[in-house]
Amino acid sequence: MNNFEFFIPIVLFMCVAFIIKVISDNRVRKAAIDHGQINENIKYLYSQNWENAVPSSLKWGIVLIFMGLAFLLIQFVPDFDSDKLTAAILFIMAGLGFIAYYALGKYLYKVNELKKQNE
Repeated sequence: MNNFEFFIPIVLFMCVAFIIKVISDNRVRKAAIDHGQINENIKYLYSQNWENAVPSSLKWGIVLIFMGLAFLLIQFVPDFDSDKLTAAILFIMAGLGFIAYYALGKYLYKVNELKKQNE
Protein backbone atom coordinates (compact mmCIF):
# COMPACT_ATOMS: atom_id res chain seq x y z
CA MET A 1 0.00 0.00 0.00
CA ASN A 2 1.29 3.38 -0.97
CA ASN A 3 1.70 5.84 1.90
CA PHE A 4 0.10 8.69 -0.01
CA GLU A 5 -3.17 7.02 -1.08
CA PHE A 6 -5.15 8.63 1.74
CA PHE A 7 -4.33 12.09 0.34
CA ILE A 8 -6.42 11.50 -2.79
CA PRO A 9 -9.88 11.94 -1.20
CA ILE A 10 -8.62 14.84 0.91
CA VAL A 11 -7.24 16.70 -2.11
CA LEU A 12 -10.39 15.92 -4.11
CA PHE A 13 -12.57 17.32 -1.33
CA MET A 14 -10.40 20.44 -1.11
CA CYS A 15 -10.65 21.00 -4.87
CA VAL A 16 -14.44 20.67 -4.85
CA ALA A 17 -14.70 23.01 -1.85
CA PHE A 18 -12.47 25.58 -3.56
CA ILE A 19 -14.54 25.49 -6.75
CA ILE A 20 -17.76 25.97 -4.76
CA LYS A 21 -16.18 28.89 -2.88
CA VAL A 22 -15.05 30.61 -6.08
CA ILE A 23 -18.48 30.23 -7.69
CA SER A 24 -20.31 31.53 -4.63
CA ASP A 25 -17.93 34.51 -4.25
CA ASN A 26 -18.50 35.41 -7.88
CA ARG A 27 -22.27 35.26 -7.41
CA VAL A 28 -22.07 37.50 -4.35
CA ARG A 29 -19.95 40.04 -6.21
CA LYS A 30 -22.30 39.99 -9.19
CA ALA A 31 -25.32 40.52 -6.91
CA ALA A 32 -23.55 43.44 -5.20
CA ILE A 33 -22.84 44.99 -8.60
CA ASP A 34 -26.45 44.54 -9.69
CA HIS A 35 -27.66 46.33 -6.55
CA GLY A 36 -25.20 49.19 -7.04
CA GLN A 37 -23.15 48.59 -3.91
CA ILE A 38 -19.76 48.47 -5.66
CA ASN A 39 -17.55 51.12 -7.26
CA GLU A 40 -17.90 51.87 -10.99
CA ASN A 41 -14.32 50.73 -11.69
CA ILE A 42 -15.08 47.26 -10.35
CA LYS A 43 -18.35 47.10 -12.29
CA TYR A 44 -16.34 47.29 -15.50
CA LEU A 45 -14.38 44.18 -14.55
CA TYR A 46 -17.48 42.06 -14.00
CA SER A 47 -19.66 43.35 -16.80
CA GLN A 48 -19.89 41.36 -20.00
CA ASN A 49 -20.13 43.38 -23.16
CA TRP A 50 -21.12 40.64 -25.62
CA GLU A 51 -21.66 43.03 -28.51
CA ASN A 52 -17.95 43.83 -28.74
CA ALA A 53 -16.57 40.45 -27.67
CA VAL A 54 -15.72 37.75 -30.16
CA PRO A 55 -16.27 34.38 -28.47
CA SER A 56 -13.27 32.37 -27.38
CA SER A 57 -14.89 29.22 -28.74
CA LEU A 58 -14.68 30.76 -32.21
CA LYS A 59 -10.94 31.25 -31.77
CA TRP A 60 -10.29 27.68 -30.69
CA GLY A 61 -12.59 26.32 -33.36
CA ILE A 62 -10.65 28.10 -36.08
CA VAL A 63 -7.28 27.09 -34.63
CA LEU A 64 -8.30 23.44 -34.28
CA ILE A 65 -9.66 23.37 -37.84
CA PHE A 66 -6.33 24.68 -39.12
CA MET A 67 -4.47 22.10 -37.02
CA GLY A 68 -6.71 19.37 -38.44
CA LEU A 69 -5.85 20.61 -41.92
CA ALA A 70 -2.18 20.36 -40.93
CA PHE A 71 -2.64 16.72 -39.96
CA LEU A 72 -4.37 16.05 -43.27
CA LEU A 73 -1.52 17.72 -45.11
CA ILE A 74 0.99 15.62 -43.20
CA GLN A 75 -0.89 12.39 -43.97
CA PHE A 76 -1.32 12.98 -47.69
CA VAL A 77 2.19 14.20 -48.50
CA PRO A 78 4.61 11.26 -48.15
CA ASP A 79 7.75 13.36 -47.61
CA PHE A 80 6.76 14.46 -44.10
CA ASP A 81 8.64 11.78 -42.15
CA SER A 82 10.63 14.14 -39.95
CA ASP A 83 9.22 14.95 -36.51
CA LYS A 84 10.66 18.46 -36.67
CA LEU A 85 8.97 19.13 -39.97
CA THR A 86 5.67 17.79 -38.63
CA ALA A 87 5.88 20.07 -35.58
CA ALA A 88 6.78 23.03 -37.80
CA ILE A 89 3.74 22.43 -40.04
CA LEU A 90 1.48 22.18 -36.97
CA PHE A 91 2.80 25.44 -35.51
CA ILE A 92 2.51 27.24 -38.84
CA MET A 93 -1.09 26.11 -39.30
CA ALA A 94 -1.98 27.00 -35.70
CA GLY A 95 -0.47 30.45 -36.27
CA LEU A 96 -2.51 30.85 -39.44
CA GLY A 97 -5.59 29.91 -37.43
CA PHE A 98 -4.85 32.63 -34.87
CA ILE A 99 -4.29 35.16 -37.68
CA ALA A 100 -7.61 34.15 -39.26
CA TYR A 101 -9.32 34.58 -35.88
CA TYR A 102 -7.76 38.03 -35.47
CA ALA A 103 -8.95 39.11 -38.90
CA LEU A 104 -12.45 37.77 -38.31
CA GLY A 105 -12.62 39.32 -34.84
CA LYS A 106 -11.53 42.69 -36.16
CA TYR A 107 -14.14 42.49 -38.91
CA LEU A 108 -16.91 41.54 -36.44
CA TYR A 109 -15.87 44.37 -34.12
CA LYS A 110 -16.11 46.89 -36.96
CA VAL A 111 -19.53 45.54 -37.97
CA ASN A 112 -20.79 45.94 -34.39
CA GLU A 113 -19.41 49.47 -34.19
CA LEU A 114 -21.19 50.40 -37.42
CA LYS A 115 -24.44 48.96 -36.04
CA LYS A 116 -24.09 51.07 -32.92
CA GLN A 117 -23.46 54.22 -34.94
CA ASN A 118 -26.48 53.60 -37.16
CA GLU A 119 -28.86 53.10 -34.24
